[in-house]
Amino acid sequence: MSCETSPELPEAPETFGVGSLPLYEEKVLASVDPEQVTESSVPFQRAEFFGFKSFTNDTPDPNSGTVFMAFRNQKFVYIIQGGGSKVIEAPRGQKFDLSQMYIKGAIGDGVVVQYS
Repeated sequence: MSCETSPELPEAPETFGVGSLPLYEEKVLASVDPEQVTESSVPFQRAEFFGFKSFTNDTPDPNSGTVFMAFRNQKFVYIIQGGGSKVIEAPRGQKFDLSQMYIKGAIGDGVVVQYS
């Protein structure tokens, strides 16, 4: 019986896992018109959109109403109740972009996005 050796696995970099921590983006509505979550390109594979205005002292401040969300300012089919959340995930191997996500609702309400 012959014994084959398998190739050695590369060593993990010292910063392994650091880049995989989630990042955050906040958007508060300044008008009742639809607004981009962010103007600059922010690619993501998975994002959870929370119905929060912001965080105050690391504690969420829930929206007073419902926020509606859509891709490219069309068909606002995603609904996020105050304090609730909605997960958007790109197909495997692909990414969506926060700059293509729009929200609308009451002035002062918004979303906090946790993404990776």
